[in-house]
Amino acid sequence: MAQILTRRHGKDVAVDDQLPEMAWGFDCDFHNDLWSCALPPEAGSLLDRSFSLQDMIRSKDTALCAEQLPPLNGSMVLSVSVARTGSETLSQMLAESSGLHLHDHQCNAHTLLEHGAGHVIVSLRHPVSRIVSGMQWHTRLHNLSLSIEAALNSSNMSKISKSQAKAAAGDDEQSDNGQLSHGAYSLQKEVFSFDDFNHSYVDALRNTSDPNHRIALDVQYRPYSNSIFMPVVDFYMKGVTNEELSRVSFVCTCTLKEDMDRVSNELNLNLDTEILTHESVSSSDDPEVQLQWLSQRNIDWIREIYAADEAFYLQHCSHCESIANQAA
Repeated sequence: MAQILTRRHGKDVAVDDQLPEMAWGFDCDFHNDLWSCALPPEAGSLLDRSFSLQDMIRSKDTALCAEQLPPLNGSMVLSVSVARTGSETLSQMLAESSGLHLHDHQCNAHTLLEHGAGHVIVSLRHPVSRIVSGMQWHTRLHNLSLSIEAALNSSNMSKISKSQAKAAAGDDEQSDNGQLSHGAYSLQKEVFSFDDFNHSYVDALRNTSDPNHRIALDVQYRPYSNSIFMPVVDFYMKGVTNEELSRVSFVCTCTLKEDMDRVSNELNLNLDTEILTHESVSSSDDPEVQLQWLSQRNIDWIREIYAADEAFYLQHCSHCESIANQAA
């Protein structure tokens, strides 16, 4: 939200000098050229309440998404960036065709169609798989950061190698966030151990009596953090009209190449569907792997909170369940 307001107030803020992000509900603004934030009395209980998809969604600014979109000619095919569903792969595939690489977790299907996209593609995955995949990504990034930090402290490392390592770390972090969210991720790392991050963070989100519940909500309700929790039905498909629905194609993460071959033929796109941007060492779709990352209680809670997403996913991608069970 701080980044949004700096742009709207015409302020220039360097990447290394970002203003702190605040959870939704805080009243932030420039006062005499100084940035300050306060939580209004009516929003005082926000971080004490149970985790809510609607409270989280309010922190996302689709208006900024629309403002940042380049002119669309009414025929361009774009993808909706549903985190951890193969969205970066889709962005790269379509960029080869359209020349526009759009990868913004704050843009939903209705916003893209309303502002000139001719067709949009939405990739779908089971909500538990999405969240586990995100946990794996966070842990990989954390371990990479530790390795780079150790390398940077090594006296044997050349200056060129150090600059390359820093660049690699920056590219890795920005590739998943879409927009940087250093404040939220720094707070997250300070409080939740990455050895048991999978349980402790979701435990804190779920349980209002958890001592870290307020901190978990503070992290989760920031505008650019943890997009793996953003729902498909209540956010990415929110507001889509019947007419717009005819210009939406759904693809499944488990059969992404085959589905994109089909869409490419249907829309005459001639896409290179061999593009693959990410491979996992362990499948986040595997129920046994999921239990290594999440307790059964937290899995059940996720399925309850995201029941609409699970039903929508099964409506379009039920075949993925048999594929996951065969792999297990």
